[in-house]
Amino acid sequence: MVYKVAIVGHGSAGDLHRSVIGESIPDLEVIAIVDPRFREISKMSYSLPHPEDYAKFLTLEELLTSDVSFDAAIIATPTDHHLEDVKKLTDVKKNLLIEKPLGRTYAEAEMIQKDISESGVKSMVCLTGRFHPE
Repeated sequence: MVYKVAIVGHGSAGDLHRSVIGESIPDLEVIAIVDPRFREISKMSYSLPHPEDYAKFLTLEELLTSDVSFDAAIIATPTDHHLEDVKKLTDVKKNLLIEKPLGRTYAEAEMIQKDISESGVKSMVCLTGRFHPE
């Protein structure tokens, strides 16, 4: 089974996730990318080798109200958007990979954890540095 993934936030972290999935994780397929900078598509296309391969959305709401079906999402937005993005995605039962830091404060991280726990979705905070040799 190939899991369909949406990337929310296509800055350097989001683009890294997209390229790693495309190059080395055959069980995952990036099918959608959300980023408000797609309004300036000429600035974004440079990092999408085949932009036609992805459904592109300006907002998470546009993705969630579209007919695009996906299994999981990678949240690679600025940290001040994580709480809102997690809530929207847990409400529709999407599994999550969330870029660090989880939240702006400990209290915000606890709210995110509560949303995740109550929804029953699977989640992970991206701490890839833990896997690099020192």
